[in-house]
Amino acid sequence: MRRQTIPPLMVGAAIKRTVPDGSIAFEQVPLTPEDVLHPQEGDQVTHSNLHRHICVYLYTVLRRRLAGVTGAVVLYDVRIAWDDLALKAHRPDLAAIFGIREHKNWSAFDVAAEGVRPTVLIEITSPETREIDLTVKLDEYDLAGVEFYYQ
Repeated sequence: MRRQTIPPLMVGAAIKRTVPDGSIAFEQVPLTPEDVLHPQEGDQVTHSNLHRHICVYLYTVLRRRLAGVTGAVVLYDVRIAWDDLALKAHRPDLAAIFGIREHKNWSAFDVAAEGVRPTVLIEITSPETREIDLTVKLDEYDLAGVEFYYQ
């Protein structure tokens, strides 16, 4: 697996909870490249208007094309937790998943709990995340057993 040094970037923010004296405080912290690659619940990645338009267009097209396929679902910007504990979660722009037993309103999709993994993952690359999308994610999605990855 290739590993490359990825420079720091500002593409979003995480709301981190700190509990120094038992109280709860929230602060906005810039995302690191690792945060972008493996987001936690609550991390907010900033996308351009064009990026959102492309994602919504592809989401709409995929949903319409797969509407008659039993057990098919298309997810947009949903965190994927893998069944291999050595792999950290990802949040691709789009995921097509087949063999779903029950449709849910997922904010995170747990491969182990659902018993199926995404077949297709799509990332709309941005200049700020291009290196991550074209190298690191490609390797990690392959390790996760994703059949098709498009960027």
